[in-house]
Amino acid sequence: MKLSADQIAQYDRDGFLYYGELLTEDEVTNLRLRFDNLFERTEFKDPREAGGEAGRELRTDTSGDAKDSVQQIIDVYKRDPAFEALIHDERILDVTESLIGPNIKLLADQALLKPAYHGGELPWHQDNGYFLLDPPDSVTCWIALTDVTEENSPLRFIPGSHKDGLVEHTEGFEGTILRESSADNSKAVTVTVPQGHASWHHCETLHNTKPNRSPHPRPVFAIQYISSDCRSMSGNDDRNRHLESLMLVRGRD
Repeated sequence: MKLSADQIAQYDRDGFLYYGELLTEDEVTNLRLRFDNLFERTEFKDPREAGGEAGRELRTDTSGDAKDSVQQIIDVYKRDPAFEALIHDERILDVTESLIGPNIKLLADQALLKPAYHGGELPWHQDNGYFLLDPPDSVTCWIALTDVTEENSPLRFIPGSHKDGLVEHTEGFEGTILRESSADNSKAVTVTVPQGHASWHHCETLHNTKPNRSPHPRPVFAIQYISSDCRSMSGNDDRNRHLESLMLVRGRD
């Protein structure tokens, strides 16, 4: 079901939208089992060395302590048919079309896990600080596979920050691929997301997550979509060829 005019107006104003319930209880149970099995059989490495079937251990602190890391697996849809089906789910694509138009490509997907008492604070950033898309017609669908509460690392947004365009990002410390920006914490809005519910955010909305210091893990599946009109602001021919080759999930090139 496509978004209402009020929902689209809220997203345009804030740069993010808490959508509400997306998946049924049975769907969440199935996906969570597959998610947990995937993480159990995946080896996690330094992001500079990870490749193939390896996952990324994204350190969020120079100590390198595992308790401050976030585990990330990308291209999950290539490993599991249930997540592949989710990429093409009409419910998700209907909302996405309401936000970026009818011609939609899959840029990336990622499974993110902050185990109980683990997972440091991800720095403030815009997704387009990584993507460098022009125009910035990209959204992330962020799906909670458990209750995401104040205690186990919810998303925080700076409302309206997408209207300021791309801001400066600095490279993270050696051994991570993270980039970071700065934000006024007093303006941050925390979005808690119950199990099976989802939110969407614009690729230039500043956001971060706090550490998970709770006794509960925080498993999340995120899907990044782009409009087929997007090109790389870097002007890099190889990057543009990559964007052109991305899988079309709705509409036309």
